[in-house]
Amino acid sequence: MPKPQQRVCQHCGKAGHNLRSCPKLAQQLLRSVQKAPSPSAVVDALRAGGLGLKVTGIQTKFIHRKAHKLQRRVAHKGSRRVHAGMPLDQLDTGVSPIGHGAPVKVSTARKAAKGRKKAANERRRCLTRSTKDEAKLALAEKKSMAKAWKALVKWRLAKAGARGNCSSYPCPRCPAGCTCTKLDGHGQTGNGPQTKRKKALQATLAVKKRKLTSVFFRGSRCGDIYSVIKFCVLPQVKYPFPLPALVEFVEKYHAATRPELQQLCKDVGMSRSRSVMQLFRWLRWQEANLGYEEMQAMTLKGVVEGDGTGLKLFKHEGKNCHVALWGLAERPRGSAVPRAVVYFVPVKKVECREDVLASGGLDHVANKSVLVSDGARLYARLAREHGLRHRFCVHSKGVWNERARVRGYGTLDVNTGLIDERWSRIKEWIPKGIWGSDGEGNLNVELWSYVYQWWFRCHHPLKADRQARLAAYWGREA
Repeated sequence: MPKPQQRVCQHCGKAGHNLRSCPKLAQQLLRSVQKAPSPSAVVDALRAGGLGLKVTGIQTKFIHRKAHKLQRRVAHKGSRRVHAGMPLDQLDTGVSPIGHGAPVKVSTARKAAKGRKKAANERRRCLTRSTKDEAKLALAEKKSMAKAWKALVKWRLAKAGARGNCSSYPCPRCPAGCTCTKLDGHGQTGNGPQTKRKKALQATLAVKKRKLTSVFFRGSRCGDIYSVIKFCVLPQVKYPFPLPALVEFVEKYHAATRPELQQLCKDVGMSRSRSVMQLFRWLRWQEANLGYEEMQAMTLKGVVEGDGTGLKLFKHEGKNCHVALWGLAERPRGSAVPRAVVYFVPVKKVECREDVLASGGLDHVANKSVLVSDGARLYARLAREHGLRHRFCVHSKGVWNERARVRGYGTLDVNTGLIDERWSRIKEWIPKGIWGSDGEGNLNVELWSYVYQWWFRCHHPLKADRQARLAAYWGREA
């Protein structure tokens, strides 16, 4: 039986395939196209392998690793050359098959029209999306504005109105008889009174080139409009941000363990303008004033530690950097917060009895309490004068703790560890760059506010408790 005839490739001479399916020729052709994608290179590659092939279509394209260079070349080229159905001899010379003597140029107008249509569709989609987003933002702004107003009323930052509520106020400029009422109309449709007021408010704001960034009130006779800030206990300055941002700033201030202006502005998304700095300082002073008021009404009993300390602050030219403090700390029972009183005293080398009596700190201690000190001579006499039992350990002799038995209290640890820990907390709270007093000896009022702000936050660590006490305090001021 004769053997079947095997196919032999005319290019590589191997059996099993012919010229049209030769892998070696295909690889050679692919490498030639990748190196120099031009018609002449393809022709040379085909002539080297198989003369019977015919080019059906070649599209030149620059291939480069860097995309930006490729984009530049394609943009500069502007057109592409397409050779379709050309014999190899004509393809080598670049003669057009339709007889014009030049390669066929296909315009990119169709491609540009397609790009313009795609861009128009994208703009239309973006416009629809932005319109929906604006509607959502407007609705959120209305809700947030109403929510901010409710927060001001809840925290009693808004003053009491003409009838005891916060819906109307006497006009701040007009004589008696002119009442300012709130203009909102949010959520109203049709031609109701709220909608008419809102349209009138927007028209007035447009004339004055102002935006609806707050809750506004209008006078019944004069027709002037006023922001809600005019009827609040907040600093009367021009705030460059909307009312919800102001409320968020106040809320984050209360929630912060140690308020810092830069961090609060970063969280809320506002700049450190003069009005923001005034608001931050006002909030600190409100806490300090309320803390000092509560400290004056405090009574200490049980085991009370007494001691003094000195603050060495940042030294400024012509200003004193030393400040002295004296105070008492009551040892807590269980997990209660330690209570303390703190007073400023004149700076001296040793603690002075006259300065302690002038501060009135021992008036806070109940009779028959135990006064624990560091062994200074003034405490024995002060304890006798105020009806207190005195126990001490002499720090100057290197004794920092003793155990003593006191009637009604059992065995006590006689040391001043609690009041020393209070001094450390105060020194950590006060900023490093603040100065103590001027060259004439006058105390820096900012230092006073920091000390008693620490007192208020130390005795009321919970945010809800601080807000409730401040709301009651602002209600009394309003």
